[in-house]
Amino acid sequence: GDIRPQNVVRKLATPFFSIPHAKEEKYDFGTGPFTVMALVSPDTTVNSPAQTTSDVKNTGEIQPGNIISKFDPCKTDDGGWSLSITADRPKWLQSIIDASISALEEEKSAKEAEKTRLEGDAQHSVADVNQLKAIIFDIGVEIVEKKTDKYLFFTLFNQDGSCKEMCAPLNNKYYIKRKHGTEIENDADESTRAGTLFKRFTHMVAIVRDSSGECHLYLNGNKLDLLKNTTSTDLVNVSNDQPLNIGSVLPTSSEIKQAGVVRKVALWKTTLTQADIVEQMNSMSEPKPGTSCVGYWDAWHLTYEDESNQAGSTERKDGKDLSAVKNDMPIDQRMTLSEVYMVLPFYMQEQENNVWCWAATSVSIRNFYKPEQPITQCQLVEKSFKEGNGLDHVPLELRNKLKNGTESCCDDAHPAKCNYGYVPAYALDIYGIKGEYVNPFPRTVKPYRKEINKWQPISLGTQSHFVITSGIYIVDRKNVDRKNVDRKKWIVINDPYYGVSTVLFETFTNNNYKYVNGEIWRNGINCTKPKPPEATVPA
Repeated sequence: GDIRPQNVVRKLATPFFSIPHAKEEKYDFGTGPFTVMALVSPDTTVNSPAQTTSDVKNTGEIQPGNIISKFDPCKTDDGGWSLSITADRPKWLQSIIDASISALEEEKSAKEAEKTRLEGDAQHSVADVNQLKAIIFDIGVEIVEKKTDKYLFFTLFNQDGSCKEMCAPLNNKYYIKRKHGTEIENDADESTRAGTLFKRFTHMVAIVRDSSGECHLYLNGNKLDLLKNTTSTDLVNVSNDQPLNIGSVLPTSSEIKQAGVVRKVALWKTTLTQADIVEQMNSMSEPKPGTSCVGYWDAWHLTYEDESNQAGSTERKDGKDLSAVKNDMPIDQRMTLSEVYMVLPFYMQEQENNVWCWAATSVSIRNFYKPEQPITQCQLVEKSFKEGNGLDHVPLELRNKLKNGTESCCDDAHPAKCNYGYVPAYALDIYGIKGEYVNPFPRTVKPYRKEINKWQPISLGTQSHFVITSGIYIVDRKNVDRKNVDRKKWIVINDPYYGVSTVLFETFTNNNYKYVNGEIWRNGINCTKPKPPEATVPA
């Protein structure tokens, strides 16, 4: 039986919820269109479920297992579906991966041979060699991506026992950046940090099946390229009367490891577009599910003061179905979670001019909120200089030429003509991203956690530089006595010049702390917030 206590802080490594089959067959998608969305975080508190006295072991990474499913593996004559993270590679997937890696390695070898030939030519072009180096680097990155150890898997189970499988690598494709300057290769330490931080990301995952049966998988609003085990266009009937199983993202070995926490789940009995999915992602703190939504649950009640044994209030909204179906979670499954921290899946662009740290941070935030319609730094700079305020330091002649279209900041022939400083808050305001300025500079973790849990990165700066903080996570370390655990909080800093880094939170908020550029933080922080959606998803 379920021995989990009701309405208390939950510290199990296998968070799991089971919601009964909805009345009026609301989850019977049959062969029709539907959309499933889930927010998944690494857990930060792990106690062995087998031995309550066991040592805590925290890996801080999402492990393979079920995210959300409606399928009983013991009933092969039922339809169903499942969305999961897996480390296993079926034969069909391994075959695709092997063939793809082989082709990429052949291409890489050919480019390396061409580079060697060019370098041996006394009249060779440095630009041509650097271009080949960049191509070789990109191919190498793609090969590494193909060798990823985790995949997002979506499976449709037919009522005759057959299934359709599709997947995409869960990797840091959207988090890799090259080192600032003329070097082609990533800084090794930064690459390691970026890879480690990616494993700590909270991810918004969505799967969509349209009316033709075509499926699309989205990671944090980005549409992924799917690998499939079949080219069949036959529609799979996924109807069954099984409960909706949320979570149970389990460790992969007997040694207790960090599991995942499925924090939010939503279902729609229609096809959501990429723009719809991004809108839902950006409005998670104030959900607007729409009339086509047949289920929307906040699975956890979050606290922000690191309480260890806070009882849950009967007025809490966690577990409530925010859709019109009102199929709430069973009372005994509603849990308080005080220690889940979040690292946003935020990608910081490298600044493209020496004073464009403001442009890189601004465009990175804007693209975080609108990944389906990305813009470039030069586009943002041009729009800012045409429409912004406080631009007396930018030559009036240039601003007028930008306005009448006779000049462009995206003119590659003269890339430095728009190389002027500005402020991210002003630039983002033009795109409807209204920052809330918090002054004085917060010295406690609570305001940072609240903003990040709203899916909102935070802008901060020194006297001459702008950066973004996008998350806080915990690292467990054994004390000298080998019994107690020293729980240290680290904050993630995304820098358009120096790259990604992490700093102990207590160091970050120390009055005497100097950032890597030798300067101290300004007086406050700027909490970004996207423009509210003008309409809900379609009916």
